[in-house]
Amino acid sequence: MSSCRYHKLIWSPHKTGSDETLSGVLIAGGENGNIILYDPAKILAGETEVMIAQNDKHTGPVRSLDVNLFQTNLVASGANESEIYIWDLNNFATPMTPGSKTQPPEDISCIAWNRQVQHILASASPSGRATVWDL
Repeated sequence: MSSCRYHKLIWSPHKTGSDETLSGVLIAGGENGNIILYDPAKILAGETEVMIAQNDKHTGPVRSLDVNLFQTNLVASGANESEIYIWDLNNFATPMTPGSKTQPPEDISCIAWNRQVQHILASASPSGRATVWDL
């Protein structure tokens, strides 16, 4: 499927395109900074062209991904140097940032959407620093 190693895989129930039988989207975070969207229905069918889209916006390994449960088209990703992006699966080419990078820059090891308030995102680093983002 890919020439790079994955650090994180998640499943989004979001449907892309017009195919109502689509089983969501499999999202991979790669060691070379890429985010790859795969079509699980095509994987299960044994097809060879299973990639929906790819974006290499991150400059380092993508170690964390999370899907917003309220808006399943929104996915947050975290990587090296305090890089955090919010991806809209309906407009995958242009990710957003939650704000300025934390200083000093640190690797993001964990990212999570709040499960009760849709506009709150949290990130954490191996040093123990946690940041809550109010979008």
